[in-house]
Amino acid sequence: KQAQERFMSGGARVAVATNAFGMGVDRADVRAVVHVDLPRTVEGYYQEVGRAGRDREAARCLLLYNPYDTRVHEFLIDRSHPPPAALAAVWRTLRGFPPDEPVSLAQLEQALRGDGHDGVAETCLRRLMRIDAVQFDGYGGFRAHPMAPDDVHQLGIDFAAIEAHREHELGKLALMRRFVHHPGCRHSFVLDYFGEAMDGDC
Repeated sequence: KQAQERFMSGGARVAVATNAFGMGVDRADVRAVVHVDLPRTVEGYYQEVGRAGRDREAARCLLLYNPYDTRVHEFLIDRSHPPPAALAAVWRTLRGFPPDEPVSLAQLEQALRGDGHDGVAETCLRRLMRIDAVQFDGYGGFRAHPMAPDDVHQLGIDFAAIEAHREHELGKLALMRRFVHHPGCRHSFVLDYFGEAMDGDC
């Protein structure tokens, strides 16, 4: 909060931050935006560079790109869209605990360790909580709903929608990769993405 206030008041000329910082920044005289890694989507990139030059004076935007950036995004996209096997493993493991004893996330992850589903427990629990198959006690404990069926495929999870959304997110990332390798006018590329045309030269 102090860093943001210093930047907004002009006391600090530079702010180093995550992309969440930009959502609250409306300073007109930002002269540069530097990305030290690849934004996940064209929409995100456009919103972030839009913080520069709001006073209509010249501003620069620099994107530093490493192909490894896309691997990090791909990993996070995969983690947030668990496959049926991962959801089944978490559901089966949670159902294996006594129903009257809330299970912590750490206990669940420990129980899943070594079966090929390490690190997916939290994402799967969130999915299962959305459909009320899992209850959270407010103190860090989870339990399977006692009336929920044993088979994860009978819980009403739309596995096809999860996979379709995963593919959609990967498609947006691929478009961002095309943007950085685009040999022509990148401003035109962005405008074309949003269905607009550029007046004049790049």
